[in-house]
Amino acid sequence: MYTPKPFKNALYIKSGEGDDGRAVMYTGKMNLRAIRSRLTRERCNGARWAYPCIYCNFTYIRLTDDELEYFISVDGRIY
Repeated sequence: MYTPKPFKNALYIKSGEGDDGRAVMYTGKMNLRAIRSRLTRERCNGARWAYPCIYCNFTYIRLTDDELEYFISVDGRIY
């Protein structure tokens, strides 16, 4: 199965059920309200889990609210 190479400096939404999950690149508007709305829809009223993350050093790193706001403020680029 082909797995596309993740992009650096891109926002991902990682979601799943139980211990299983997958990361999908977020392609919507880069504002806090839009991202939180997407996370709410991914969570399906508590049946699933979801959080924003970035890809760095061959792993996905979970972002806190403050880190997410910073990520958005610099147009998705991490310096």
